[in-house]
Amino acid sequence: MTIQFDKYLDGLRNYINFSGRTTRKDFWWFLVYDIIFTAGVIGLLELTIKRTSIPHGIPWIIAISYVIAIITPTLAIMVRRLHDAGFSGWWMCSSLVLALLILFISLIINEGYNFYLLFSPVPPLLFCAVPSQKGENRYGENASDILDELDDKEEL
Repeated sequence: MTIQFDKYLDGLRNYINFSGRTTRKDFWWFLVYDIIFTAGVIGLLELTIKRTSIPHGIPWIIAISYVIAIITPTLAIMVRRLHDAGFSGWWMCSSLVLALLILFISLIINEGYNFYLLFSPVPPLLFCAVPSQKGENRYGENASDILDELDDKEEL
């Protein structure tokens, strides 16, 4: 197994590109590295808080800044992945609707359902697991087909 760090870097380079298509492989490798780096940043900040006299707010400002910086590339690659499966990028809003619904229910019932907010990204992730549409769709040419053509040209 090769480490596909270049998939993560490609996702960062295309941070503002919400059009076109992205393969499942590119998307999932990006997501794996995104989770690893986010967990690493939060873990390092937790250690910093525990072992230094830095005010507690400063590491969290850094963590929030990192999340804000990484959210656009993450949303962009997720929208391109949805396009590759033949769905509109607006399906990303399903997680927002689910999160708002959970918050609304927790306010009405006056119970702590905030744990269930962790499940709000599940609908778009399920859509991202759907196989790519073969050939061209309304969002462009199949990214897998383009990569296969490039591999064929490199072999020549």
